[in-house]
Amino acid sequence: MLSRQTEVIIYAALHEAERRRHEYATAEHLAMMLFSDVEVLDLLVEANIDPESVKRKLNKFLESKFEKIDSDQIKTVASLGFKRIVENTLREVMSAGKNEVLPSHLLLAILAETDCYAAYYFKEAGLT
Repeated sequence: MLSRQTEVIIYAALHEAERRRHEYATAEHLAMMLFSDVEVLDLLVEANIDPESVKRKLNKFLESKFEKIDSDQIKTVASLGFKRIVENTLREVMSAGKNEVLPSHLLLAILAETDCYAAYYFKEAGLT
């Protein structure tokens, strides 16, 4: 089961992609929304990661690498990578015998991605 905060982050990522007029919500949109979680921020700070630096890089990536859709009727959908992260998080948490998916679990799933700028930026900052 998803915690309330995890649900909020997932929906906020979809909304953020739509607000930016992006056709797809991606791992990078999801990562941006993780910065709204106090526990994730605490984890990053404990690991000597500058959250603002990573956030700036993600924001720059989202602004420069995604085409904005001109249509007023944009229907943003989750990308395959976005869906994979959520599914992998659910699978990992369930296999660990836990009952609730937390935002920090999403962060771990993003880090496990191999072809993902969000994972690259977190790792570049020193998160392993």
